[in-house]
Amino acid sequence: MKRLILILFFPLSCSTQNQNYVDRTSSSDDIEYYKLAEQNVSDDNGTKIIISVPQGFYKSGLSENQIAAYNYVKNQEGYYISVDKLESTNTIKTGDKEYIDIMNTYVQKEYGGDLIKMKSMFPKAVFRDLDIVRYEGNLIINKKYFAKRTAYYIDARNDGTELENIPLIEFQYITHHNKRKYTVSIVRYGNNSISDMVAYASTIGGSIKFY
Repeated sequence: MKRLILILFFPLSCSTQNQNYVDRTSSSDDIEYYKLAEQNVSDDNGTKIIISVPQGFYKSGLSENQIAAYNYVKNQEGYYISVDKLESTNTIKTGDKEYIDIMNTYVQKEYGGDLIKMKSMFPKAVFRDLDIVRYEGNLIINKKYFAKRTAYYIDARNDGTELENIPLIEFQYITHHNKRKYTVSIVRYGNNSISDMVAYASTIGGSIKFY
């Protein structure tokens, strides 16, 4: 399964905001509770990433700019986890905190922090019935600064597959490391309890480590 991650560019002319960052690093007890297993990911710029994913996942084919993808789908339900990269003239000039602060400023300036207005960033032909339910631009995970977006939608790129018209919830973690933007997307297919999924996905997202 291959997926296309929406890449957003944020002008570096924006001023940064002061954020009250909160630590969302997963504890070893939570990782053990969900029976997650560490996976090592390497990028060609020397970056090393560790992320804990559910046992039984298998590696999926990679699309452009992806450096890792893990997949488990059965009976029109399942999970998909991917790690994507982006290097641009914007990313090579910043560090992780500065990049996230600039992104937060851009979101506030362009959309006033309004989640409904933020939907205009996404092509309707791909993201059907899109509902952005949360944006957090103030996270720290394993001493690194992150932003996180949570959204529901039906992915038109799944048309013609077993996941056609299957609703999903996506938890997307965004950070910056070694002159590149990295996006970790945790997707759950099927109709499921949001409360159960939040804790599960948060534990996976909170396990991310960069070296």
